Amino acid sequence: MKLKKSGPRRVNFVKKGIVEKVVGENLYRRIDRDLRNVGGVRLFVFEVKTAEEFFSAVMVLAGFLLLIIALGIVRGISPLMLIIGAAGFSILIYVNYQKPIDEYKARLMRDSELPAVVNVLVQGLSVEMPVENILQYIAENKTGVMRDIIKDAVDRLNLGVPLEVSLQEAADKSMNKYFQRVVRVLMKSKESPRGLAAQLQDILNDIEEERLNTKMKRATLLDNGLFVVVFLGYFIPLLVMILVPLLANMGALNIFR
Repeated sequence: MKLKKSGPRRVNFVKKGIVEKVVGENLYRRIDRDLRNVGGVRLFVFEVKTAEEFFSAVMVLAGFLLLIIALGIVRGISPLMLIIGAAGFSILIYVNYQKPIDEYKARLMRDSELPAVVNVLVQGLSVEMPVENILQYIAENKTGVMRDIIKDAVDRLNLGVPLEVSLQEAADKSMNKYFQRVVRVLMKSKESPRGLAAQLQDILNDIEEERLNTKMKRATLLDNGLFVVVFLGYFIPLLVMILVPLLANMGALNIFR
């Protein structure tokens, strides 16, 4: 008989209204939106895809933590050690939640998808092409996550959803500060297309500047890492090879004195 592998567990016993009263409606909506955008995250053994599941998992993990602390007090473990352990456990929960979200936000910059899309918008608006037509072109000719987000907006447009609403939903889904700026520019319907193109060009310049700064930071970190590797792998063994015989000779001279 073949056993089925058990995957991450799902928990959902916290009610939406109760959580909103405790943490606030804005925080609840932000967490729920972030989780749905990234497709969920994993908190240790729990897979959470909604705010209800997130707070349910947090409550279970908090109960487990309190149990460990109680057992530690009974066994006489130092309160300081228990506090440090509890803080470390809480940090791990936060990291497990935040890391996938940060990677989701950064992927558009890392894969050059956003700069390519903004460049198409700039070129199209420069020749006074309607925004809807430019978005349709991107949806039909580009690839990647950014294209998928814009295609969803185009599909909503085709269903009769207003341009402003479709773009705002796309901006929320992207979770990217630069694309959110792009959307705010595109919503300025009273301005000329060429004026919008100039504003988008400024955003594109900011994107490229940040990407360049990121590359320089990575290069600096790489250089520092190489220095440590070279120092540990070359200079320290070299010093040992020089100093050990020298110290041995000095010890031998002291014996004969």
